[in-house]
Amino acid sequence: MTDSTPASSFSSNGRQNKFGLLFYIALLVAGLAGNYFRFPIFLNIDFLFGSIFAMLALQFFGVWRGVLAAAIIAGYTWHLWNHPYAIIIMTAEAAIVGGLAYRRKIDLVLAGTIFWLIVGIPMVYLFYHVVMHTPISSTLIVMTKQAVNGISNILIARLIFTAYLLKKKIPLISLREIISNLLAFFVLCPALLMLGISSRNDFSEVELSIRASLTQDNLRVTESLESWLRERKNSITTLAAIAAKLPASQMQSRLEQAQASDYNFARISQQDRNAISTAFSPLYDELGNSNIGRSFADRPFIPELKQTLRPMLSEVIMGKVGVPKPRVLMLAPIVSHGEYDGYVAGTLDFEHIKELLEIFSGSQNLRYTLLDKFGHIITTNCSDYKILSPFAREKGTLIKLEEGISQWIPTLPDNISIMERWKKSFYVVESKIGNPAEWKLILEQPVAPFQKTLYDRYSKRLVLLFLLLLSSLAVAYLVGRRISKTTNELSRLTKDMPERLPLNDSFTWPQSGVLETSHLIMNFREMAKALTAVFEETRHINSGLEQQVAERTKELRQAMEAADAANLAKSRFLSIVAHEFHTPLGLLTVSTDILDRYWDRLDENSRTIQHEQIRSAARQMSHLVNSVYAFNREETTPANSISELSDISALCQTIADEVYTVWSSDHDFKISIQPECGTFMINRTQFRRMLENLLTNAFRFTPSGGTISLDVTRQSNHLLIEISDTGIGIPEVDQQRIFEAFYRGTNIEARNGLGLGLSIVHEALQQLNGSITLTSKAGKGTTFRVDLPIGIASAKEENIQ
Repeated sequence: MTDSTPASSFSSNGRQNKFGLLFYIALLVAGLAGNYFRFPIFLNIDFLFGSIFAMLALQFFGVWRGVLAAAIIAGYTWHLWNHPYAIIIMTAEAAIVGGLAYRRKIDLVLAGTIFWLIVGIPMVYLFYHVVMHTPISSTLIVMTKQAVNGISNILIARLIFTAYLLKKKIPLISLREIISNLLAFFVLCPALLMLGISSRNDFSEVELSIRASLTQDNLRVTESLESWLRERKNSITTLAAIAAKLPASQMQSRLEQAQASDYNFARISQQDRNAISTAFSPLYDELGNSNIGRSFADRPFIPELKQTLRPMLSEVIMGKVGVPKPRVLMLAPIVSHGEYDGYVAGTLDFEHIKELLEIFSGSQNLRYTLLDKFGHIITTNCSDYKILSPFAREKGTLIKLEEGISQWIPTLPDNISIMERWKKSFYVVESKIGNPAEWKLILEQPVAPFQKTLYDRYSKRLVLLFLLLLSSLAVAYLVGRRISKTTNELSRLTKDMPERLPLNDSFTWPQSGVLETSHLIMNFREMAKALTAVFEETRHINSGLEQQVAERTKELRQAMEAADAANLAKSRFLSIVAHEFHTPLGLLTVSTDILDRYWDRLDENSRTIQHEQIRSAARQMSHLVNSVYAFNREETTPANSISELSDISALCQTIADEVYTVWSSDHDFKISIQPECGTFMINRTQFRRMLENLLTNAFRFTPSGGTISLDVTRQSNHLLIEISDTGIGIPEVDQQRIFEAFYRGTNIEARNGLGLGLSIVHEALQQLNGSITLTSKAGKGTTFRVDLPIGIASAKEENIQ
């Protein structure tokens, strides 16, 4: 500052004292309003303008009244930021800046810059990171933001005070300071505005992305749960309809069959009108107690079931059967002649629901909670909630947003940075599940992972802005000195002009006005070049940030595509399994119904035919189950590498007889096994899988009357196996992919099965170090040739065999 005392004449008389007091109060009110009407940059990071008026009070009324004004104005930040440390920092700023300006005769803006570099930034680090334990990334943002905010406010306050001095014309202020402050101001304002706009745009994009992702995840989870409940409801409703027509003694096998066919039911039971169990699957609980004859008359859902006579989901209850666990039941009333006659209950296995929810929540860190119709928790992945207890969040605020999404913001205790509020918040979406809506699904997306990404980006921008501010101040100071030097030279030349003109002294005159303008233009041009370079650097950094965002978006998209592919594969697997089980299961159901209803009317031959159909369907289902089990075991368990000494001729004959027994019809089955095949060490399990699946495929895909042959020979240290059939054959377009899991070829209508048999063969041959080739022609048949390397057994081993 150029003057050593405050520029106030408010103490000369009583009227001026009164006006000075009112003006001082007005500055306090304006400072509080400046902190209230803040300029948000991003999240809870705002630019405050209150210290502008504290610095004006310091310049108008002196250091101590300026310090008092800073303390009062900064008091609002306690309410705004939930801690008192900003008051200490801003009060210290007014005291130190005022001391440097009035005692050390340092420019006010330069004094503010010195304070923030040496005192202010370390104080922010101490209070935020050390005292309040704010993460270092957040602390860096606060340090940089408050330094930029503080220096900017001092600069604005000095320009306002300069305008006042220019109007009053007393005291005088240097041209150098005016120009340097104006230059720094016009650099800072656009940069600050660009930072605010770009940062808020980034925040809006991230928020919209969170909402869109949460909405999509909610839709997918809701549809999956609805489908899952609908299937369980259909199963229980069907059993209740059958129970209305059959006595309880005949329902036991039905319940056992239903439970065995749907692993989503932990138990299925039938209760009579007095809620006494008459049929139960399983018959005994895990403690060994019989489940028949148990009373469930105290269950709270029974009155509603009697009244509505409609299927329903029970509330979450503590189970009475076996080890007590929270349970939810799918219920269907047994209605006989229009009256309530008991009910069928399926105890839902929530491990499968949890697996489904985990699939959708794992990649996005989603919190999920499933509630029953009374608001009690059925299942959740939130450690702060307990199953069976009423759902209640900790203290906070739930803000309704668009499209059914809300944002929950916690209430933080004192002495915690306000920045932590958004970090600890999450977006919420709630959905009704069931028909009628009996469950509520709550999905919560924590904000913390997204905040870290934004804070990393914002900290770089703020640091860049801070460096830009320091650079602009330095450049503006040099430019101001240069311009003042030119005006001083002009003043020196014109000072002696009256004396020198009569003497005809020659001297070089600066061009009137034009020369000064030229100097200003040149200096401003240099400033513009410097600023252009800085802004170019800023744009380059922003471009790099945009590229990083694009790369991360691409990675996220790839991860989502991978997750979608996994879901598609799972859906395809379930669809194939369900389709292939449908035919034998339907045949089994029809045949058993015929035998149950028309046993007395059927002759022995008809009964035999129905029994044969039941056995055939059971064999098909057994083969399907074995195929799925074998494939799953190959996929999820380490390969069994144990080899045993085996008589290959006997082993091949045994396997061929077993397959023929299962699939025997009017096929012509020819077996040729060379006796010289001998005895050697081999993995019997993998060998059986390989040969059994090849023979099974040959029988399945060869029409009645066709020919199937098995030839087993030995050449040196190789076992050669050839399996031929006259079946439907494999089109050439499918032969390269026929060993892939679930691939059934282009003639899919003709090729029944899961498409796992040849996949299992391929896996088994990998364990046996063998190879396989095929020759096939559509409609003509197929030949598979297997080549297995074998070791020669010792004489001692052969004797043992």
